[in-house]
Formats: sequence, C-alpha cells, structure tokens
Amino acid sequence: MPALTAAMRELVARHESLRTTFDEVDGKAMQVVHSAVDLVVPVVELPGATAQTDAELDAVLAAEHGRP
Repeated sequence: MPALTAAMRELVARHESLRTTFDEVDGKAMQVVHSAVDLVVPVVELPGATAQTDAELDAVLAAEHGRP
C-alpha cells in the first residue's frame, strides 16, 4: 500500500483544510493550520470473502467509525 499512503500524504500536504484543527485560546476558538504530517494509512488484511470475514470487516469498520 505504499502508493495509497503516498497519495494520501500528498493530498493532505496540498489541502490546508485537511490539516486544520480548532483550539481554544483565551476562551475563543482559534483555527490552527498544521504543517504536513507523516501520515500513516493503516491496512487491515482480511482473507477471502466468507461470512466470518464479513463479520470481521464489520467489526473493524465499527471500531474505526467510533474512533474520534
């Protein structure tokens, strides 16, 4: 997956909105644009399609969806 990781890094480096967070400074919201980061794209390998791998995939997706 090195090509996917490289593409995602380039995308994040190119677009400030993907590197922007909002912090509180003196009680007011402040936009912070971060420099490019060393993005890691996690890859979960699942074997061929079966009912068990479908359940595993559902569990992985649910965990990612629930992560802030």
